[in-house]
Amino acid sequence: MLKYIAVDMDGTALDSDSKLPLSTVNTFIDAMDKGIMIIPCSGRSLKGIPDSLKNIGIRYVITANGAKITDIIENRELYSDVMNYQDLLEVIDYFMNYDVILYVHHNGSHLAHHHNLERFRDIRPNHKIPADAGDLREKIMHEKMSCEKMGILFFDEKEKEEALKDAHFKNIAVVSTSVNSIEAVSKTASKGHALGWLCDLLGISKDMIMAIGDNDNDLSMFDVADIKVAMANANENVKKRCNYLTLSNDEDGVSYAIREFMDVD
Repeated sequence: MLKYIAVDMDGTALDSDSKLPLSTVNTFIDAMDKGIMIIPCSGRSLKGIPDSLKNIGIRYVITANGAKITDIIENRELYSDVMNYQDLLEVIDYFMNYDVILYVHHNGSHLAHHHNLERFRDIRPNHKIPADAGDLREKIMHEKMSCEKMGILFFDEKEKEEALKDAHFKNIAVVSTSVNSIEAVSKTASKGHALGWLCDLLGISKDMIMAIGDNDNDLSMFDVADIKVAMANANENVKKRCNYLTLSNDEDGVSYAIREFMDVD
């Protein structure tokens, strides 16, 4: 019996304007009323999870592509797998050779390197602009900062693909999260690893889980779930791995999939 739904945010539950449709919120509430647990699994920080989702009784939230798990009812961090400053510097030094915007998630805050930050809206028109940290590399080195996630935004998709080919680091994993973005996390952090950790904590088996996603950073969730749902707007890697294809994020595909499987009216 399906009892848990792990759902990505951007490109999945959120529409192209980065809004969470009311119909999706209502579907989540209906599912929860039937005893189904909704588990947001996002590349965002906890602050970036919509309040309309946090306020409906959801308990566990996986953020920063699996680097953190938070019990938001008890306001308690359950799990953390962050990058140390030496590894962060290695990633920064590599990607600073490209025309990019660099930012990090640090203790719930978004901090960006000053270079190109004025062009942030060109890539992310519906996202809040990160705080200007000045020289992010110097700040990380001076403060010996550890971070949950690093985001790398590209202005050119071909350049992003070229950079991704040679982006190999000892302790850091990089993954494409959209046509113009790459995200870096600890090599032992992923949405699937965090979801598996939470499953072990709660005594959940794979046959109880549905995972819904659209991009490469969602693929690891499919390893933990029996029902693997791809959005119609998902990339080909995700569509190849899914066993159910739903509507797009602009057609309320998350609600459609949940109601199709759970018969939530």
